[in-house]
Amino acid sequence: MATPQLITRTNQTTLLVQSTQGRAGTPDGNIFIDTVNDRIEIITAEELSQVNLGSGLEANPLTNAFGITLQALYAFERRIRRTNTSLRKFLPGTDGVFQFAGAWVFENGIKLAGTDRTKIRQSGWIEYSATRAIDRIYFGVRSLNDIQPTSQPYIQLSASQSEVDLLAAAPINASRLGPLDEAFQVFGSTANGDSGAGNFDFTTSRVLFSKVRTFGYTQGVAFSKGVGGSGVETLQGFSAGFGLGEVLSPTSTFTLSQVYGGSAISPYTGILFTRFASPQTKTGFVQASGLFTDVISNSAGATLAQIRARMDAWMQLDTDIDTNLNGFKPKRAARLYTIDDVGRLRPRQGLFIENVPTADQQSVAFTDNSGNLKTYPFNVQVTVFVSDAWANDPNAWYQCMFKDGASTADFDTTGAVIVNNASGVPVVGTSSAATGSTGSKRIVFSFDYDGNVQAGLVAGIDKVVVFLAEGDGGAQAALAEITITRQSTISAQALSEAETNI
Repeated sequence: MATPQLITRTNQTTLLVQSTQGRAGTPDGNIFIDTVNDRIEIITAEELSQVNLGSGLEANPLTNAFGITLQALYAFERRIRRTNTSLRKFLPGTDGVFQFAGAWVFENGIKLAGTDRTKIRQSGWIEYSATRAIDRIYFGVRSLNDIQPTSQPYIQLSASQSEVDLLAAAPINASRLGPLDEAFQVFGSTANGDSGAGNFDFTTSRVLFSKVRTFGYTQGVAFSKGVGGSGVETLQGFSAGFGLGEVLSPTSTFTLSQVYGGSAISPYTGILFTRFASPQTKTGFVQASGLFTDVISNSAGATLAQIRARMDAWMQLDTDIDTNLNGFKPKRAARLYTIDDVGRLRPRQGLFIENVPTADQQSVAFTDNSGNLKTYPFNVQVTVFVSDAWANDPNAWYQCMFKDGASTADFDTTGAVIVNNASGVPVVGTSSAATGSTGSKRIVFSFDYDGNVQAGLVAGIDKVVVFLAEGDGGAQAALAEITITRQSTISAQALSEAETNI
């Protein structure tokens, strides 16, 4: 028969069969009730490939991947006790509390065997000792949104939503990949003889975070209580759904091994995270300067998309990525960024990214330590492609001027005004400033569209500039008229011919 995705109350009658021996012996069924050790064993296909469900041996339908609900196990125990008089000599092991919340109990000192607890789905439970004292509590966590079958979901049990507490909360991976549907222990007591239970009570003192962070997909997170939480105030023996999921991200086009790790290449190797002891002052915004404690460097000129890919790679790491070794482990921490309603990358509060290319500056917005929004003025990245002959002429130079300024500030007059870049530096230089490879040499500068008032012109309007690229011995002169409009990038050509007149 086809393997079902889950053993439930409705299909357990045809898919579960009692085993006469446990996994330590020769099991012949997929559920073994051990009356000697007060244990219930869930024997899946990974251990026992075939069982006899009444028509001879066939594939064991109970698997680690899909598991079983406690409602199904409860119904199974009721069913076999009806006909098995030997089992009637012993107290039952399972009982229900509220089936619609997936709340169950293991009573009379009877428990699941070892890692069989990870095979339970859509359920939470309390494990009682023979004296009716609580030994353990397991809280069931279910993801409600799409998660890729190869993604690794995990949880954290944190004392609060604060950064300090999150960094102290070790991640606990789910036992299987794909959608999250598993119970995690939130209470333990060894006082009643359960030596492996631990001694802790997280039922009311912890916030449960469920997360999935797969490279190439958006970073999913949902948590139990607090502002934005799932409304689960106590982590008890029941199951709850969390709005956890992921969707394909633009970073899916990048190769993880090149972005981070031993095979990482430039420009990714120039992207580093630093947490400073004292906040750093950052400027260049439309608003006033801001203070930032966390800074991501970008020494090799990565694009914003490449920086985002690097951050996505970091978020899978439970190691300290801080260059100052302050113990910043991204897998535990809150997301480094979100994407806002207009598609901008929004680094979390107090995080600044250095050297964002001009072409990307309208696609990012920062929040300083005090919660103030910081955005860049609209800077246009102007790229002027030049010839190899010009780039190879050591005496070649370039200069950019306004074509038609106010009054006498026109090009080709004594009043011509040299264009300043967005940092206020004149756009003038030599061929040594050309970048790019042979056949694609270029000069790149930024222009403050909303702020530049040079040559007596009004800010925030289109402007025509003249870019001169002239040589002296190796290249002739070239001129490009460029209309600077309010768009992120503009390209032009000033292709000088090789000098043949000298």
